[in-house]
Amino acid sequence: MNELKLPASLASSLAAGHPWVYRDHVGQFRARSGDWVKFHAGSLQGWGLWDEEGSIALRVYSLVQRPNENWVRERVREAWNLREETRRRGVSGYRLIFGEADAFPGLVVDLYAGYAILVAYSKSVGSVIPWLSTALMELSEIKGVMRRRKVEQQVTLSVLAGEQAPEEVVIREGRMKLLAELTRGQKTGLFFDHRENRAHVGARAANRDVLNLFSYTGGFSVAAALGGAKSVTSVDLAQPAIDACTRNFELNELSGFEHQGIAADV
Repeated sequence: MNELKLPASLASSLAAGHPWVYRDHVGQFRARSGDWVKFHAGSLQGWGLWDEEGSIALRVYSLVQRPNENWVRERVREAWNLREETRRRGVSGYRLIFGEADAFPGLVVDLYAGYAILVAYSKSVGSVIPWLSTALMELSEIKGVMRRRKVEQQVTLSVLAGEQAPEEVVIREGRMKLLAELTRGQKTGLFFDHRENRAHVGARAANRDVLNLFSYTGGFSVAAALGGAKSVTSVDLAQPAIDACTRNFELNELSGFEHQGIAADV
C-alpha cells in the first residue's frame, strides 16, 4: 500500500467530505494511476485512488477503510435506498450514483428503465468498476450494466454485466413518458437534472402558449402539453432532436395536440 503524507491543514476539509486532493499538495509523491493510496493529514487518515493525469492527484473514497468489493456493495445499497422516494413517484429514469456525493469520485451511474449506464471521468477509477457493476446487478430491478464511452465524437455502450441495453429506451416521470437515445443523446441520453423543472413547468402551463427554446427532445414541451397548455412550439438547431420531440408527443398520446417543432438556430 502506497502511503502519502499530506499537509495537516487539509485535515478539516477532508474530514468534512472534500473528495479531492490537488497535485500541488502531494509534493514529489508518485504512484501508478489507479493505485490505492493511504493518506495522512495530521491525525486524519483515509484511502483514495491515485491519478497521474490532470490537476486532481487523489480521489478520496473512504476515511474508514480501504475500499473493497463489500464496501462498494454497501455504498450502492445506500444510494439505492436514498432514491426510493423517486421510484415511488413513478420515475424509472434517474441518476443512481452521483459521483462524489455517493462516495464514488469520478463515476456516475444513470438508470433507464432497469438499464444502468456507467460513465467514468478518470482512468484511475477503473479498479472500482468491476465491483460496482457486480453490486448493481444485485439490485432487483437492474437488467444490465453498460459503460458509456465517447471517443472522437463516437459513443459506444459496452456490456459490463447482464443484458445489453437497446439503443432506445422509454422511461417514465410520473405520467409522462420520454424516449431516451442512449448512444445518440446528450449526457447519457436525457437531462435527468431537469426532472423537477419539467414538473414545475407542467404544473404552470395550463391555458398558456408555450415556447421551448433549445428544446432538445422536448421534455419541457411534453410536460407543458400534459399540463394543459393551449399550444407548444419547440425549437432546436438539431433536426434529430425535433424528430425525437415529435415522437415523444406521439408516445404520450398527444398526436392531436397543437405542437410545432422547428429545426432552426434560436
